[in-house]
Amino acid sequence: MYLDFAKAFDKVDHYILLKKMENLNIKGNLLKWITAFLQKRKQVARANGKFSEDVPVTSGVPQVSVLGPLLFLILMIDISVPVLTAALGSFADDTRVWKSIKTKHDSFLLQTDLNGIYHWSTVNNMKFNDDKFEVLSFGLKEFEVAYKTPSNAVIEGKSIVKDLGILF
Repeated sequence: MYLDFAKAFDKVDHYILLKKMENLNIKGNLLKWITAFLQKRKQVARANGKFSEDVPVTSGVPQVSVLGPLLFLILMIDISVPVLTAALGSFADDTRVWKSIKTKHDSFLLQTDLNGIYHWSTVNNMKFNDDKFEVLSFGLKEFEVAYKTPSNAVIEGKSIVKDLGILF
């Protein structure tokens, strides 16, 4: 199962991220510095040679910084907690969930784990792009099931999926 976060790096909730950092026992001057790094940012737009007014940046981590990807990983640190029977792997904002399906009950358990991930995304204020979800099955397809997205749409099965530049 290939899941896709919508604008993942842009949607990081600063409050939730900083709370997770406190829970990881990151505190003192380091936490203050990161808080200032995140919350004292402004952005401007330029069109036809003219600039807009400064607007505070209220979410997201800078992708062009060394710190941005690390902060995103801290946000994602507990995404596997609701996954009880499947395996979960992430590389930056690419998230995969897989499970050996031998019975219909295994399919039910995989959907249950997916639902747990969907709940995690809601609690952490991260939105999924359901239209980009994909399922890739290997082996026999005797227990082919229609897995559902957070919006209850069926996740489309694919015969080929590109994963970090490699076709499977």
